[in-house]
Amino acid sequence: MDHLTPRTPTSTPSRSKNQSPKSNMIISTDKLTPDPLVKEILMAVPKRKMSRSNTRHRRARWKATATQVTPCPCPRKEMVVPHQACTHCGLYKGRQVVDRP
Repeated sequence: MDHLTPRTPTSTPSRSKNQSPKSNMIISTDKLTPDPLVKEILMAVPKRKMSRSNTRHRRARWKATATQVTPCPCPRKEMVVPHQACTHCGLYKGRQVVDRP
């Protein structure tokens, strides 16, 4: 074939404008639904093993924190959770809000 001869265009199969090129593919759903005789649960699994460092770094955020407490201004100095009235004397921010005998 001479290199100066123009090439003839090759024909492509016609397809409608709405149809995507992958719409003719058949997808099997056999792998997606579990066999009713098999009692296995399909679940996500990690692709790679998580290193000890990353595991410990993630678990370090799970730690519980102690509740902050402050002493009540009453003479007993009862320990009180912030923004709550004292359970013994009923004081909150230096004023009586709960009547205690």
